[in-house]
Amino acid sequence: MQRIWRRVKECRANGVPVDVRSRKPKNCGRKKVQIDLSEVAQIPLHRRGTIRHLAKVTGYARSTLHRWFKEGMLRRHSNSLKPLLKEKNKKDRLRWCISMIDPSSLPNDPKFILMDNIIHVDEKWFNASQKIGSSTCIQMRRIHTGLSNPTPWSSVSAT
Repeated sequence: MQRIWRRVKECRANGVPVDVRSRKPKNCGRKKVQIDLSEVAQIPLHRRGTIRHLAKVTGYARSTLHRWFKEGMLRRHSNSLKPLLKEKNKKDRLRWCISMIDPSSLPNDPKFILMDNIIHVDEKWFNASQKIGSSTCIQMRRIHTGLSNPTPWSSVSAT
């Protein structure tokens, strides 16, 4: 305490603002624990869906993992299913789109026909659903991954 008061008196005597900050700001305090984020990449995707699961597998505290998310060292990723189209599916979809063009509007000003009486059903939502408890829901995976880890891709085929 004497050193701090001495510095206060010196600052006042010299007419400068009082500054009692530490003179070794980066060399004091609790040292950070070195972490290895490559551990997270080695954990299977189904084992790192929540912070609680990730904490159990890695052995780190949930609060530590939460702090790493806030600091930007880890990130969350929600992964919904994307359609996996084969060449035949792509051609069929293109043929259907072309069949919806009004022939009387060709070739100068192509327009689509009125689609008031057409219902579009995407079969991927029926194939992608899974039973959870008493309700059926679409599969959507949330995973936790490191910043340098690639984002996984999920797809579903209708055929």
